[in-house]
Amino acid sequence: MANRRRVQERPPHERDDNRSTPSQQDEADIVAEAGAEPDENGELLVDEAKIRELGAVDATSVLENRRLQKVVDKKRGGAPGITFNTSDPIVLYENTIKVWPPNTIDISVRRLTGTPVQHVIVSRPRSGAELYEAIKAVHGQYSEAEYEVKLLDTSHKVYRGTGRITMPDTRAAQHALLQKCIYTSREILDLRTVTHRLD
Repeated sequence: MANRRRVQERPPHERDDNRSTPSQQDEADIVAEAGAEPDENGELLVDEAKIRELGAVDATSVLENRRLQKVVDKKRGGAPGITFNTSDPIVLYENTIKVWPPNTIDISVRRLTGTPVQHVIVSRPRSGAELYEAIKAVHGQYSEAEYEVKLLDTSHKVYRGTGRITMPDTRAAQHALLQKCIYTSREILDLRTVTHRLD
């Protein structure tokens, strides 16, 4: 028997069987397309092969992936005025580099809370994870702060996207490391004192 995976369905309190919005209808269409069947507990099950084909384990993600793919296809086709409609700069960057090469994108990072800082990342991150690490380097050892991230196409001198991200307080990690270094230094000094006395 083929492997079956559970897929998420909206809880009963979020469903309205009398009315359906276009997005609810779209989700229902995805569930039907997946060939989902309820198990003995009422949870929907779908063949693993179909899940791989759909690319996600819930209808909302399948719809979002398809929406983003349409946007990317339109962008590649040169259609103007298409937005990715997200403020998460990591997702924004991932979607942007699907359309334009990373070596054409400069990333402006401006701290919005606390001491003002502005920095341009020109290391050309190859993924959203690398962008996060670059923003973390700009953040350094600092309290929690919000940053505005702008993606600038250096070839055409236009912005490709703008988002915001909040970075966590990183001072505690630095303090803990400093304390460990001080403790280790004291142990070394104590060892030298004992060694010196033995000589």
